[in-house]
Amino acid sequence: MASNVDHKELQLEEDIKWTERSWIIQRIGWVLLLLFVLFAALGVFGTGVLSNVHKQSGEYSVDYERFGRFQMPQEIKIMAPSKNGKVVITIPQSFLKNYEIPSSIPQPAQQGFDNTHLILEYPSNGPALIMFEIEAEKTGNHTTEILINDQVFTFSQFIYP
Repeated sequence: MASNVDHKELQLEEDIKWTERSWIIQRIGWVLLLLFVLFAALGVFGTGVLSNVHKQSGEYSVDYERFGRFQMPQEIKIMAPSKNGKVVITIPQSFLKNYEIPSSIPQPAQQGFDNTHLILEYPSNGPALIMFEIEAEKTGNHTTEILINDQVFTFSQFIYP
């Protein structure tokens, strides 16, 4: 059954200003979404170009991620020459309050504590590659100085929840 509808009497109100505002808001949303995806691809929220940190001083080098996640495993790679047949890494207690160190490859031959530092000794006759697995125990920005054979390296990382 066909119905007769008179379209001439149908009145629609148009609010052009509201429509234009919604278009602007929509475009801003597109830009924000695109920036979020771009930052994620570059490593701001995890592994990537902006997250990789390589610090080098002479024969010493440290590699780690600038951005990490709460209680997720991460790696710190240390390359160091031996000094007197060993590599000594000194980690301050402030680092240990923010991070857990579940493993080290290779295992240290000796480890000890003084009042404010964890001291790890690795025997070596030449350059040594030492890898730590760490897990953040607190969120936020953390900055610590680690000593490798008395060579100071600043470790700075932001931990997401």
